[in-house]
Amino acid sequence: MQTAAAQPEGGYLNASLFLTRFDKLTQVLRSRDLLRALLYHRVLAGAEHRQVLSVDLATVIDIGANRGQFSLAVRRWAVEARVVAFEPLSGPAARFCKVFQNDSKVDLHQAARGFDIFGIDSFQT
Repeated sequence: MQTAAAQPEGGYLNASLFLTRFDKLTQVLRSRDLLRALLYHRVLAGAEHRQVLSVDLATVIDIGANRGQFSLAVRRWAVEARVVAFEPLSGPAARFCKVFQNDSKVDLHQAARGFDIFGIDSFQT
């Protein structure tokens, strides 16, 4: 029987990956808001992005926001930043709206824009 932690090359989870996931979970456990998002909405914040988030950020654009994993990280580690998020799929967008329903610094646009804004053809698969 193979478990979720099993890997084909050695039978065990890569130590680096384990440490990354453990660190992500400990960061979430330190924050009441991130823990609430996980427990009530089943959204785990993208804590691995915290090193690139600065308190100096004014606006962050989250394209392909999904359920709000990265936007949660932005609101935690760049607390003054405004988030403008785009998610075209109705299921993830609905979850995103529930997670950020009381956050006036987060706006979700349920739309997508392809590379055609740059003069490049794009295709939806």
